[in-house]
Amino acid sequence: MTRDGRVQYRCAPNFMMIDPTDDELMARVGAGNRLAFEQIHDRYGPRVYAFLWRLIGDEAIAADLRQDVFFRLWQARGNWKRGGSVPGYLIGVARNLAIDARRREQVHDRWREAAAHESMPGAPAPDVVLAQKDVALRVHAAIDALPARPREVFILKRDASLSYQEIAVSLGISPKTVEVHMGRALRLLRETLADLREPADSG
Repeated sequence: MTRDGRVQYRCAPNFMMIDPTDDELMARVGAGNRLAFEQIHDRYGPRVYAFLWRLIGDEAIAADLRQDVFFRLWQARGNWKRGGSVPGYLIGVARNLAIDARRREQVHDRWREAAAHESMPGAPAPDVVLAQKDVALRVHAAIDALPARPREVFILKRDASLSYQEIAVSLGISPKTVEVHMGRALRLLRETLADLREPADSG
């Protein structure tokens, strides 16, 4: 209250500025609201890019694929079902696009281009570079060789940082089943890549 007896109102508390939920934004996106679509992009764009970069290992390709992912979300806006997992959908599309990109050997082509610069002073020795690439290729191959559902769960958990609940919603299974598939994926990867572990000290 001021000295002359008037009531002085403060600014609205922070809880009045609650961000809209994914459901609310997607309802607006479904109606063609581009501002809501941009909010979805800002909310999940960095996560989608990080996921693609981990799978592809190339910044330019990851950035291009991210745009493709959100373009597909915009195309599918009219069929979006309330309660659907936005991050689960985006990561699922991103995963499929990344697999297609790897099959077209885009990554390998860029690795060959980069090889010309690996002889520069201070660069790792060629045998070290080849060993590192061999390990990376083996890990990717081991993941690709997993059974379909454990592979999906593993990728969504490790590369997309989704919770078991989010993965469950995305795949239409229970969180407990997600946990079982994750355990199976980890066990199979440990068995397949056992020789890559550092040997225990003998002394």
